[in-house]
Amino acid sequence: MIEIKKTKIHLVFIGGFIFACFCLAQSTLAANVQFTSNSIIDLSGLSTTLYALSDSECDSLTVNSSTLTVNIPSGSTFTLGTASHNVLRLIPSGGNVVLTLDSSNISNGYVSQWTVNSSSSPTVSFLVGSLTSNVSYLTKADNTAIDYYSSNASGEISFNSSVSSVNKTFTIENKDRPSSPSGGTVTLLPQINQTTTTNQKSEQSVKNQQTNQLSSSSAPFQTTTISGCQKFKINLSYGSRGSQVECLQRLLKVQGKAIYPEGTVSGWFGSATKKAVIRFQEKYTNEILKPFGLKKGTGLVGTSTRTKLNQLLGK
Repeated sequence: MIEIKKTKIHLVFIGGFIFACFCLAQSTLAANVQFTSNSIIDLSGLSTTLYALSDSECDSLTVNSSTLTVNIPSGSTFTLGTASHNVLRLIPSGGNVVLTLDSSNISNGYVSQWTVNSSSSPTVSFLVGSLTSNVSYLTKADNTAIDYYSSNASGEISFNSSVSSVNKTFTIENKDRPSSPSGGTVTLLPQINQTTTTNQKSEQSVKNQQTNQLSSSSAPFQTTTISGCQKFKINLSYGSRGSQVECLQRLLKVQGKAIYPEGTVSGWFGSATKKAVIRFQEKYTNEILKPFGLKKGTGLVGTSTRTKLNQLLGK
């Protein structure tokens, strides 16, 4: 068993051995463990080498044969990946979370199931990668459908979910969104039953309230015209690539140097873009963060952030 906790560390796992460089702890750092380069996670039973990617943060990481357990503090980003793509990324907000992942649920760099729990009730932003690009995937939590998501050009999907002290098991499968009899698509709504949590009900209520507020507003609103940019339809986060990321960067650039001082338009969602998204979210706190009980931006372009971006584009 390999266990790492309470230290700033640069490490690489090779053939069951650990090569590590320890650094002095800094009280200003949010997490106890920070990865300064891609570091091998030596789980048994994997056909593809798995890494904790550079810039990942956690409070502790334990490898016990085929099981990985990671304690991720609020506001930190922890990303698992292969040499070529992201596998799973978590960004908790409002509390620490513990990720548990077994190698039996990872095949060819694709994760199909993982478990998360927390002592509080945070919201977690997930990115799942190594998928087929531009196809539909169904995500579930404890075997209850969350929603269908279309993967981006990089074969990634992003979504948010609340987590409680009870272990919540997430699964993902390639499945087309069902069509309605009229030929349209069916919007999946979570079933409201006795097992539906208070957080799920509150989240759905907030989304409905946001939609009603936007549709009923009669105040004039100045939109921004950016040629070639379409409506933001998919979630975006660190590591995403493509035309939607390029449009995001162009729109952030228009917001001024206070939001996006670098102003880089590359089509790749890097650390500068993430920081710009956080500033954008905090600029529009009442519309993007406050409805979910958040005070600080997450850096994930999720539902409420996309709604505000589309509003600015007039889409």
